[in-house]
Amino acid sequence: LDDVYIYTLLYDFNYYGKYESLADFAEEWLDNSGQLNGTLKEFQYYFDFDLFAKEVLMNDFFEIDLGYREKHIFMNH
Repeated sequence: LDDVYIYTLLYDFNYYGKYESLADFAEEWLDNSGQLNGTLKEFQYYFDFDLFAKEVLMNDFFEIDLGYREKHIFMNH
């Protein structure tokens, strides 16, 4: 299988999005899941979105980093 075919399959079934940083991905994912609802905006400034993203990437997602501010996130399932 060539790379284009593999990436096409991944895109069709598991692509989550393109982000400038892992923190951007984590913040959007938490926002979309409703886990930040009811949390004071001031508290969110102290939340480590980078660390949370690394935790999530260990189990549920994986990343393809194509360089400066171009991270593509895919779901593992």
